[in-house]
Formats: sequence, structure tokens, C-alpha cells
Amino acid sequence: MLAPGPDPAAPANPVSRLTLRNGTVFLLIEPPRITGSRVVFTTMDGQIYSMDQNEVESISAAPRPTRTPAHSYSVQDSRALGALARQDREARGLKAEVAPRRAPVAKKRARKAAKTPTPRG
Repeated sequence: MLAPGPDPAAPANPVSRLTLRNGTVFLLIEPPRITGSRVVFTTMDGQIYSMDQNEVESISAAPRPTRTPAHSYSVQDSRALGALARQDREARGLKAEVAPRRAPVAKKRARKAAKTPTPRG
């Protein structure tokens, strides 16, 4: 006879988190079912538990991993202030990325407005 194991169709990330009054935390593959005064739930490793509702402290959504924000550079930053910030990050052992250099902007020459000749009569 096969021992119960993790469900191959189960999601890789937990869906819910169940915390007991004694501090034990269970990560669940699906939200728990409440029948009468009992709470029935399945843990990430495929174990099915049933316990009294009075033993459960909280049921919440499982924490989702946070995404790291993409680096964006502000064209408003001064290069001198950027250099100071990079030096500070490097002193703390953090990676200091450098913004790409902006292309110089060509200056436009102002055109003089042509005067319209006045009619002579």
C-alpha cells in the first residue's frame, strides 16, 4: 500500500496559512474546510488534518514573494550627487549601477523674423 505523499497536481506555492494557538504554522495547498466545529485542511506535504475550531488562531493568505523593482534612472539627478550615492553604496558593499550617459542636445539657432515691407502708395 502506498503512503500518502505530496499531490503531483498540487501548486508549488502555498495558498493559505493556518496558525494554531500554540504557535504552530501550517502552509496549506488549498483553503481549509470548516464543517461544524471542525477545521479540515491539507498541508503542503500532503498530510490531512482535522482539529477543533477552538485550537485555530488564524487563517490567512500565504505570503507572496515580493518582486524586485526594475532599476530606473531619473534624468533629473545630478551626476555629482549620483557619484556620492555610488560611493556610499560601494562603501556599504552594495552594487552601484551607473546610469548611461545622455547624448548632448544640439542647440538650435534662433531665426530672425523677416519684416514685411510696407506698401508705398
